[in-house]
Amino acid sequence: LFRFMRELGVSLKDCLTTFNWGIGYYIFVPDYEVGRTIRLGQQAGYELVEIGQVEEGKRQVIFEPENMILPFPGE
Repeated sequence: LFRFMRELGVSLKDCLTTFNWGIGYYIFVPDYEVGRTIRLGQQAGYELVEIGQVEEGKRQVIFEPENMILPFPGE
């Protein structure tokens, strides 16, 4: 979908900020709990994947490998 939208001239920023990426819920856990959390989710019938990390610092979202940095909404 994103490739098609980009071919139509929609900017990468608009693709990243407008369209649903298909992620239903986010669960934030410490690094040492990631594996356990994924296993527990799988046992309960959910497909959990690690998609990012939270780091101390400026509030922003970094999309890799696109190298796109977006400020936190409202800032």
